[in-house]
Order: sequence, then structure tokens, then C-alpha cells
Amino acid sequence: MSKVYKRCEFEEIVNRISEGVNYYDKVFPKDNRYILYLANGDRICYTFDENKIAHLLGLNLDYLVESSIYRRTTTKDLLDKFLENSYSIYNKLNTYGSINTLLSNYVEDKIVVFREQLKNPYPDNIYFVCKYDRTITYTSSEIDVYTADYYIARKLENDDIILLGLVKNKNNNIYSVQTSRVIKKDSNQMEELTKFLQGQEITYVNSLEIENYQTMYKKDYHLSIEEKKEVIKNMIDISNCTNSKPNTIKNHLFDIICVSNSKSKLFNQKLILSQLIDSIDKKNIYDLSESNIDSEILESIDSEIKTLIKKWNDLVCNSNFTNYEVKHSYTELQDEKDELEKQNKTYEERIKEIEEENKKLREEKKMLETYKVAYEDFSSKIFTLTKEEQKREFK
Repeated sequence: MSKVYKRCEFEEIVNRISEGVNYYDKVFPKDNRYILYLANGDRICYTFDENKIAHLLGLNLDYLVESSIYRRTTTKDLLDKFLENSYSIYNKLNTYGSINTLLSNYVEDKIVVFREQLKNPYPDNIYFVCKYDRTITYTSSEIDVYTADYYIARKLENDDIILLGLVKNKNNNIYSVQTSRVIKKDSNQMEELTKFLQGQEITYVNSLEIENYQTMYKKDYHLSIEEKKEVIKNMIDISNCTNSKPNTIKNHLFDIICVSNSKSKLFNQKLILSQLIDSIDKKNIYDLSESNIDSEILESIDSEIKTLIKKWNDLVCNSNFTNYEVKHSYTELQDEKDELEKQNKTYEERIKEIEEENKKLREEKKMLETYKVAYEDFSSKIFTLTKEEQKREFK
């Protein structure tokens, strides 16, 4: 049954809505963009469009246009006009319209969590993200049905769950905040959550960026391994309770590749150190280029190990092993050799370029010579024809 709003209740709601709008206009950094990298491989970027604020606060301002109270304009303009003239609007709707069509059934909940929804998101305070497919579950004739493309869920200290719905803009790949919903911590919470999530894909935020081109602010955040463990545990619990489908494959594959690369790097470093120890025992120079390790892998070797190798090579080049500052150390000679090889490579590339240029010039010369022969042949024919014409005229 729809609630009947007394004037004092309506005015209280309008005052609280006005406080939320004032906070958005004067405090909230409206130019912030939030870029979320999800564990399922998706990347979403969203903003808080000022024309969506009214709906986040539980107002259906289109109804004022449909009721001919206001002419069609931007939703933010309608919101400002409504707040300035809420007293007269109450009288008109109370007489000729329906206040319940203007106000969401969840307007008071939306107002309570409005500032919470505006807070910066962080990977560790996002409960889950739902990639919503509206064809799977949950249909309703209410205004506040689940209609967004993604829902960002956060759990409050009182265990209420708030949902922030994102809808993709038609003109670009940026999402706008479309709706806000509260699933209260009570006996019906799991039933409502299951109704929402059953059969839907859920995932988590692995990392995110916050950027503001106006203030030049930029910050990025990442989940640590320990935080990932907790988030994945949440994914399993939510999935078991709601029959939703967790999708974190892309991020797990990335983690596996990183671990594999780390192990490979560690193995190669151990191999290099063992070869270095052998060179030290034999008092020989240790040349990394002869270690039978791929050049790309060598580039990733820790700088400390490279420095250690250089120090040993410099030391072994000093015959008495007492003077550690050799005038022309092995390292200096090696660096000079590397520089000469780099220059030589540059010269070889330049020679190839010149040879290619010469090849093109030779081809161009050959073509011009062909044109020249054709031109001389043509000129000879013209000369012959001219002589024949002259003879005809004399006759």
C-alpha cells in the first residue's frame, strides 16, 4: 500500500533532499572519473552526472513534466525548480496528482545513503560487482526495478547493502550512475539479495583509478594478495547463498602468470649466481652474455646481481687483488665494448638504409633511361615526318 504523505513529512523529505543536492553542488568533486578493473576482465569508467542526482535521491521528476507542472528541460534544472517551489507542487499533486508517483517507494532509504554512494570507492570496500543481465531474473512494475548494466555493492557498518547502478552512455563508453538501492539487514535481506543475484554474474574490483582532469588529481589503488583472499571468500559465500555465478578467471590467470614469471626469474637468478660462484672459484671473468640465458630474461635480472658481477670482473682483472680502483676496469672496457657494438649496430642500420636508397635511385635511373630512349625515338620519328612534309610542300 502506498504511503500517504502529510505536508510536514513531505517538507522534511524535501529539506533532506535539498541538503543532499547542496552537498553535491558545493562539496562533491563532480569532475571525478572512476575507472574500475574487474576480476572478470571488464573495465568500466563511470561518473556522477548531475542529471542523475534526482533519481539517486528518489525523485521521479519526469512526472512533473507529464503532469504539465513544468516544461521539459534538463533534470538538474527540474530538480532546482522543484526545490524552490516544493510547497506549491505539494498542493497541486495533493489535489490533482499523486505524490507517490513523484517520490520513490524507497525515497527515505535513498536519502540516507546518498552521501555514502558519493564516497570514493576502493577495491577493499566494494562487497561485489554484478554484471547485470535483466533478461535472467527479477521483473517488476515498480519504478525502482533493477535495470542497470552493472551494480556496485557495498556493505555498510550496520550490514545494510547499498547498490549503485551504472548505465552505459549511448555516445561513448563511459557509464553514468543511474540508480541507488538499499537491501536492509533484516530477515528479508537474503531473500531480496537472492532475488536480485540469482543466475547473475558477480565479480570483484581488482584495482581502480580515480582521476579528475580539472584538478589534475589522479590516484590508483590495488588489492593486495591478503585482501584478494578475503574478497574471493566473499565471492564464494555470496554465490553459495544466492546461486549467482562468480567470474574471476581473468584476474586469476594474470596472478598465475605473475607467479610463474617470478619463479622463472628466481630460477635464472640462482643459475647466474651458481655460475658466478664457479667463476670466483676459478678466478675467471664471468660474462653474462655467455650464460646461455635468453637476452630478454637477462634484462629482468636484479641490478644488485649485475653490480656484483661487475665488481668481481673488475677485481679479477687486477692482478694483485689489492687495488680495487683499476684505471681501466673490466666494467669500463665492457661498457666501452657495448657502446661500440651499439654504434656499430647503428652504422649497420644506416648502411642498410643507404643501400635501400641506392637501390631505389638505381631503379629510378633505369626508368629514366627507358624514358630517355623512348623520348629520343619519338623525337627521331617527329623529325623524319617533318622532313617528309617539307618535301611535299616544295613539290
